[in-house]
Amino acid sequence: MSSEEYKKIEEVLQFAPGNRHSFFQMKYFIIGKEPTTQAQMWQCLRELQSRKLTIDSLQLSIDETKDQLDLSEISLMKEIKLLDNNFLDYPKELVEKEKVIKLRQHDRKKQQLEQSLVQMEESLKFAQEEAKFFLELFETIQKIEPLKEYDDVEAQQEYWNEHITQQINLKLLLHQPLDIELVQTALSLNKDAPIRIQMQHTLGQIANQLKGSDGKTQNNEP
Repeated sequence: MSSEEYKKIEEVLQFAPGNRHSFFQMKYFIIGKEPTTQAQMWQCLRELQSRKLTIDSLQLSIDETKDQLDLSEISLMKEIKLLDNNFLDYPKELVEKEKVIKLRQHDRKKQQLEQSLVQMEESLKFAQEEAKFFLELFETIQKIEPLKEYDDVEAQQEYWNEHITQQINLKLLLHQPLDIELVQTALSLNKDAPIRIQMQHTLGQIANQLKGSDGKTQNNEP
């Protein structure tokens, strides 16, 4: 690859999208898919917790890399000093050649550390942007209704009723059969859950139809 081509790549990459979720994606696909307001706030908090762990970890790695850069400079000076003091009996040209090699090695290591530092700082920036977005979204949703504890019975009942209802409605709209596990889950909800009542009614209708069919079959027998 020519230097001109490499330069063009660098220029084009200035317009590359950030290595993170888009705000649209976070709003509609990560939070918006949750079926209730409480579930959306819970998911915001999960995402915030995840981003905080990422931010803390990246900050430690950045600090560690900066220390490695400083130590590499110190290590280089010590090695050069050692060559000057302990290899007086060696031909000067060999000692100088080794110095040049040591300097090249140091420059490569320094470049790698600096590139790693840039990548981590970029990742930190993206994690902070995502964390800020989820925090602001959480605060916006919280204005609709106050956050309830995760184990709040009413909030859990509402979530599971809406969650199961969505799954069942999608299957019905797409003309897909209801699997036994989904039906059992609906029937396991609290007694006053609308989807449980609906499912019990539907199963009752199916049972009555089957009974009617059995009766007609028996009556038609010779």
